[in-house]
Amino acid sequence: MRPGQETMEKLEDVVRALEEEARRVRDLFESEVLPQSRRAAAELLRSASQRLSELAAQLDAIAGRDRPSSH
Repeated sequence: MRPGQETMEKLEDVVRALEEEARRVRDLFESEVLPQSRRAAAELLRSASQRLSELAAQLDAIAGRDRPSSH
């Protein structure tokens, strides 16, 4: 074995292990974190939509009271 060859092989093993771990983290993110984030964002948008509809109805009611009567 040449001088430094064992060190290079160990370094290559470490690099391979790091690459594999990076793939595992990416896969976990794509399969678990991203879908959960999307579900949470969808729920937030539904809640905001509902609240905006309520506020629009309140504005409609106020606008209806502010109209001059036509009698």
